[in-house]
Amino acid sequence: MYLISISLDNFRSYKKKKFHFSPNLSIIIGPNASGKTNLLEAIFLLAIGKSFRTDETHDMISEAQEVG
Repeated sequence: MYLISISLDNFRSYKKKKFHFSPNLSIIIGPNASGKTNLLEAIFLLAIGKSFRTDETHDMISEAQEVG
């Protein structure tokens, strides 16, 4: 399976962001607290169906956003 892109809406620190990946190699870099682990969590959630950080869905939704 190849991940071509992922769109995040109100996921952790991302309000609205789309990432595109190369079929060959993609490297995720950035300063501390820039959302690298949040992106990896979203990819893991998509692939496995659960988070590696929490069992609570509401923990992954940005503050001031409603579930549903």
